[in-house]
Amino acid sequence: MNSSDLSIEYSCCFSGHRKLSKTEYEKASDRICQLMTELYGKGVRTCYVGGALGFDYVAAVTLANLKNTLPELRMVLALPCPEYDSKWSDRDRSLYRQVFARADEIVYVCDRYSPGSMQIRNKYMVDRSCYCICWLTEKTGGTMNTVKYANESGLEIFNLAIEDL
Repeated sequence: MNSSDLSIEYSCCFSGHRKLSKTEYEKASDRICQLMTELYGKGVRTCYVGGALGFDYVAAVTLANLKNTLPELRMVLALPCPEYDSKWSDRDRSLYRQVFARADEIVYVCDRYSPGSMQIRNKYMVDRSCYCICWLTEKTGGTMNTVKYANESGLEIFNLAIEDL
């Protein structure tokens, strides 16, 4: 089964800032666990994660670990292009390779990088989801644009940076 076979009403996407403090990382992980357990109880099985550093990485690691207790949970890494991590440090690339190994599916939304490939990736995830789980603390940037698009598309939005769940 691939992501095109999945029902939107049982899917969610993640979007958040690239820079998180250690405290924010831990808070994000705890809140993702709590919310995903609740959404899993409502039938959510597929999670789209963007594959960036920061919140996306926290989400991917947390979801990979949740698969031990939520066995039908699927993690789809939606990546902008195959070489998206070419400017990352060896350490960051190595950490993400561990996440890749635990993904159920990896989708590249563009063949190569372009100025709009991140936005195409974000739209891809939102268009396949009913819920948007985010870490939004800034009023500009890619996360803000993704959450705005998710809101305009009618998704239920959970901002884990400000919400007590």
